[in-house]
Amino acid sequence: MNANVANQNNDTQTSANPAHPSTGHDQPLAAGSQVKTGADSPPNPKASRAAAPARPKATGKPGVPPVRRPDTQPTLLPLSAITVDPALQVRELLQPETAASYAEDMAAGDQFPPAVVYKVDKEKHLLADGLHRYEAAKLLNRKMLLVEIRVGSREDALRYALSANATHGLPRTNADKHRAVKLALAAFAALSDRSIADLCKVSPTLVAGVRRQAWVRNECRH
Repeated sequence: MNANVANQNNDTQTSANPAHPSTGHDQPLAAGSQVKTGADSPPNPKASRAAAPARPKATGKPGVPPVRRPDTQPTLLPLSAITVDPALQVRELLQPETAASYAEDMAAGDQFPPAVVYKVDKEKHLLADGLHRYEAAKLLNRKMLLVEIRVGSREDALRYALSANATHGLPRTNADKHRAVKLALAAFAALSDRSIADLCKVSPTLVAGVRRQAWVRNECRH
């Protein structure tokens, strides 16, 4: 008699709770939780993927400073307020024919990307990118140049200038690349060849060669 009552009770509990005995589908699952089906059962792979945190997006190669956005929208700046520091110009030589071609296009109404200047104090703006555009504006006797103004130090301006023409503008010559590496080694001698290469967007082999040449020259002087 007692056994029959117990079996009836078990049947009643089973019908009242038809869900899995461990979790019960009548109870809502928390987001990303796993359904347990027993001590030896593997976790639900879909639940594991849902619970996994999103991977952060890559920001670039190690040692390369992130690209900074301009601190202001492109604006017209008087040419007289722009300082062209030769030590920040990674072009081995100014190409007069390129400046003249740019001037002709400007006069025809062509729109050029803004040059990049770094504001290092209240009045001084160092030109970090756009030397030929600057010279073209001078050829046309223009008083203003469209620029992006970034706030920073002279070192910030140099870091930007070292790779400014790697992906746009007049293609760099081998002499331009060598000059960029020389400027970087002079300013950041403690950095590794790979870090200098990342700054200048050149190969570490080129950096090693330029560094070795500089070392030989210094030894010969002594």
